[in-house]
Amino acid sequence: SPCTSRFYFLLYILIWSTQGQDLVPPGPIYRAVGEKVLFITITSPQLSHIVTWNFMNKNIVTFNPPATEMVDPEYIGRVSLNKTSGALELSNLIMADSGVYTVTFTSTDSTSPQQGHISLQVFELVSDVALIGPEYILIEHNSAQFTCVGNGTVITTEWMKDNQILAPSTRFIFSADNRTLLINPIRRSDSGEYQCTLSNPVSSNTSNYRMTINYGPNVWIMGTKVVEKDSDVLLLCSSASRPAATVTWTVNGMSAGHSPLYVAESSNLSHSGEYICTAWNNVTGLTASAVHFLTVKGKLSPGAAAGIAAGVIVGVEVLIVILYSLITHFK
Repeated sequence: SPCTSRFYFLLYILIWSTQGQDLVPPGPIYRAVGEKVLFITITSPQLSHIVTWNFMNKNIVTFNPPATEMVDPEYIGRVSLNKTSGALELSNLIMADSGVYTVTFTSTDSTSPQQGHISLQVFELVSDVALIGPEYILIEHNSAQFTCVGNGTVITTEWMKDNQILAPSTRFIFSADNRTLLINPIRRSDSGEYQCTLSNPVSSNTSNYRMTINYGPNVWIMGTKVVEKDSDVLLLCSSASRPAATVTWTVNGMSAGHSPLYVAESSNLSHSGEYICTAWNNVTGLTASAVHFLTVKGKLSPGAAAGIAAGVIVGVEVLIVILYSLITHFK
């Protein structure tokens, strides 16, 4: 199966990447399809050394000094061997070029050959990434699913919201391959810019999706509960809603307008009573109301106000006399 083949391929790389590092630098090397790669050697061959590059048990090129060079027919036009350093250049890379490459320096005096191993992984560039999200109107407490698609060799998938990495949670559920995201339930705070990025070691590509959550209304009334007669009544109906809700006032059972700000100038006693603000969201289809009770009090006459003031003064004087008597008694 593809998974089994990949496992053995990686195991092969692991085994060989720890051997023969005296001839070649450590790997692996990553390249894209169509690019070229240069396998350099740390140690150069001696003039009498035969240089051989091998890939998956096939000799790609062999140089037998002073002048004999043999290239496998499949690689003619794609390989170039530096006969001085032993470095090999392979161009027009394809996916099938992924694997372990072995360079061998063989002496003509029958001493043990030197070998180096390095791995190459070739990837298709990631392209045409698209983040596919809901095409229907999103309402709070429902669910939303996203799918990230694209072409090329995809190794990793990363999700972000408003430039912050998204992690799995009880509401954010990712598929096994990390290409699908389910948010259930959605909340108004989930509104924002979502991103998915598909990548491999040689390329990456990102797509965005802006999600808007419709919610509400939640309603409350701000304003005083007691006013004096002839004062103005000001009440504000506030609603948390997306889109903005339509407001209707009802005062003592009678319709009283649609502005969020309710104003009654020069109030009288008939303005006392029950004030109801009702908000309706035409997208969510939800309605909510808040109730406010207002009392209008009659104004005091100048004489009554003076009498109340005098009474307060007398009361304070009496309290002072009582406190003085108590202090004197206890002394």
